[in-house]
Amino acid sequence: MFAVGAAALAAVPPLGAAFTKETVLAAAVEAGVWVGAGTVVAGFLSALYASRIHLLAYGPGPAINPKSPPHRAEMGALAVLALLTLGLSFLWLPGGEELLAELTAGTLVTGEPWELAVSLAAIALAFVVVWLLWRRKSLATGGLPEGLRRFVADWWGIPTATRRVIVDPLLGLSKGLSIGDHSTVDAVVRAAAGAALATSRRMRRRVEVVIDRLVDDVGGGTLESAIASRKFDDEAVDGAVEGIAAGIQIGGEKSRQIQTGMSHDYYKLLVVGSVVAVIVAAIWR
Repeated sequence: MFAVGAAALAAVPPLGAAFTKETVLAAAVEAGVWVGAGTVVAGFLSALYASRIHLLAYGPGPAINPKSPPHRAEMGALAVLALLTLGLSFLWLPGGEELLAELTAGTLVTGEPWELAVSLAAIALAFVVVWLLWRRKSLATGGLPEGLRRFVADWWGIPTATRRVIVDPLLGLSKGLSIGDHSTVDAVVRAAAGAALATSRRMRRRVEVVIDRLVDDVGGGTLESAIASRKFDDEAVDGAVEGIAAGIQIGGEKSRQIQTGMSHDYYKLLVVGSVVAVIVAAIWR
């Protein structure tokens, strides 16, 4: 089952994957010669690593007993995929291409015989290279030096080049911008803090001046009010006392005039007082 999958990856006819690869190759050649050449190289590399993996896993050599046998579900999945790959081989039969075009409601590009020949030659070349590497016992290393193997394992240096050309410069630029941002923000914050401090000092001075003036005005007004109140108290109290004294003096003089010693004068006072008392009592009721 693994051999069927490896052959499908290598695009070995008459498997269904081979039909797909040949259709892609025909479309690539129609798009351009260099596109077609790149597709042939990709097919060569696919056949190379598929056959290499198969020999490394199932080729001659010391057997490695797995710690646990494959699960039935895993074997079942491989079997289903292998059967599907073999079943798609009908596309190579006459009428298979027309049936696929009808099912997909599309138009397939028909390849030329020489395109199939070039594709098969690339696959055969890949098998020969793998066989030579196996004969030289260099299948695991690919016959490449250590440095070149690391370069190939690093995806042909693409991640490293990307990091050095794009990632590192962008990180440096972002770091520089962050430092500039911090400096700018710090300067703005310091300037704002200084302005706020100066403003608070000025406002404090002005408030102190206003409060001092207000206290002085209130104190002066209070002092003037106290002086005026004292003058009023002195004049009013003195005037009231003097008026009461004058009234008492006048009343004493008048009362002395009434006291003549004559009885008929006292009778007059008694009658007048009685009349006044009766009138007051009548009004009170």
